[in-house]
Amino acid sequence: MYRKLVAGLGALALVVAGCGDEEKKSTSSGDSLTKTEYIAKADEICAAAKKVTDRANKQIDALPANARVQDGVPAIASALEASRNAARRLRALPEPSEDKATLEAYLANLDKTNSAGARLEAAARAGDLAKVEQFGKSDNLRAKSRRLATQYGFKRCSRGK
Repeated sequence: MYRKLVAGLGALALVVAGCGDEEKKSTSSGDSLTKTEYIAKADEICAAAKKVTDRANKQIDALPANARVQDGVPAIASALEASRNAARRLRALPEPSEDKATLEAYLANLDKTNSAGARLEAAARAGDLAKVEQFGKSDNLRAKSRRLATQYGFKRCSRGK
């Protein structure tokens, strides 16, 4: 069970560093950033979120082999909250005018990732090991997030573990 829980959290953690949420884009009146400035600020946000997900992974790794899937809920919840918080911060940044389509696609994919993370947390709370395991096997969101982040030029936000 432990390895399946690790796989589920690992899948979330690989994309959580970039983070996303289902909130609407901020309409900040601030000056827009250049693409280079946006990437630098976003990568700082991603690095901070990754610290939280790294701690969550360590908590999962420390679970005994006979742990229940519910035992991983605090770590999953912590990683998901870090993702949602970072998403709010990313969306609050004034967007650059350059390469908007790629950035929009990246943020939309991260919305899907957070939704999946919420389903992972719910499955773990319910003790549904099959659903947790299914999340761990899902590579589509992870691969797409990495591809879009790299395409946009992110450094920290495009990394997984």
